[in-house]
Amino acid sequence: LGPAWVFLIASEAIAANAGLGYRIFVVQRQLGMNIILLYVALIMVIGLIIDGLMRWFIKSRYRWSEVS
Repeated sequence: LGPAWVFLIASEAIAANAGLGYRIFVVQRQLGMNIILLYVALIMVIGLIIDGLMRWFIKSRYRWSEVS
């Protein structure tokens, strides 16, 4: 899921009119580094939440798996 998340953000930066990747690209042209860091932190938090939810789902649904 990690590579899919990276490709989503990159494709938003290249060819979208909305999304976090697009917002980072727009703010980059205005040299708003503090806003870019907030967007990157938001992307990280969303990714960690999705990862945690998937780990929880796998542990609860497939008890034989060894996901730590």
